[in-house]
Amino acid sequence: MNVNFVKQIERKCISNLAFDFIFCASGFESRCIHIISQLDWSINDAAKKICFSFSDRIAPSKKRADELFFSQGFRFFPADTNNIIDYTNIYHDLFLGSKKTRLKILFDYSCMTTIMYASILKYFKDFSSHFDEVEIYFSYTQAKYIDPGKSKPLFFNQPIPLFDPIQSTDKKIALLIGLGYEEDKALGLHEYFQNDDKDMYLFITGKVSSSEFFEKVRKNNEKLIKITKPENIIYYDLANISPLLSTMETLINYLISTNYRVVVAPIGPKVFSLASLLVNLVHKEVTTYRLSDGKMAEPLDKIPDLGKDLIVTLLNFTNEKSELF
Repeated sequence: MNVNFVKQIERKCISNLAFDFIFCASGFESRCIHIISQLDWSINDAAKKICFSFSDRIAPSKKRADELFFSQGFRFFPADTNNIIDYTNIYHDLFLGSKKTRLKILFDYSCMTTIMYASILKYFKDFSSHFDEVEIYFSYTQAKYIDPGKSKPLFFNQPIPLFDPIQSTDKKIALLIGLGYEEDKALGLHEYFQNDDKDMYLFITGKVSSSEFFEKVRKNNEKLIKITKPENIIYYDLANISPLLSTMETLINYLISTNYRVVVAPIGPKVFSLASLLVNLVHKEVTTYRLSDGKMAEPLDKIPDLGKDLIVTLLNFTNEKSELF
């Protein structure tokens, strides 16, 4: 299928929608259950409800979340795999089993791994013959600021296989990094690729929505920011994905036209990770990398910031050929 359009919508737009499928994840973050209070369950009784459940690093909040999801009729699937095919197989069985050609899906990725939401994009990209139109409402609960703690070395970094793996080329690498607030994690990525400083672009958010997060991002990435050209530092609004997508699209088009190999590395908020994957759907030449501390990292119990609205991104898939941005 092809991406017809992507747009940011207000939270109230989903509060009274009836969905065919609702996907959530249950783990050690307390914010994973916030989505439950945002929906009208009286009209979603018939929806198929799926919860991906993490079994490692069990916390008291995990038990409470499982009980709440279970009471709402969610069916549990293990979330202990990093294989994108494992998830696409689950989606395949669920979606074809519904025997519907038009689907309306709520996908709360607040506490999911990048592989989980990359896999649903890959599924609908690859399976065009079964569906006429699919609407996916990606919802994201913003968390209250919590200190990231001591940084851990990267356990691994590798491309997300939305497309066939891109072979190594002699092209220069342009590295686009969505900065997070973990100390020097992005610097390690820059050292791994060994690309020129002038070919690095940093994306930073939080200046408006969270001054604490913004200041920590700048402090913990100070070394990398100092070696990056000021004009290559791009600030974006976390709550509005549309301008971010437009900026990334313009930059990537330019870099590809000037014979660069483009690598996107989302370290920061999941909204940037989603934007990176959406751009990757349009550009097969782009490689999106995922990074992980593995189980060495201490889990952080992120609680919902009730003073901030749910961030909802609507993605429309059809079989018509269209332009995303």
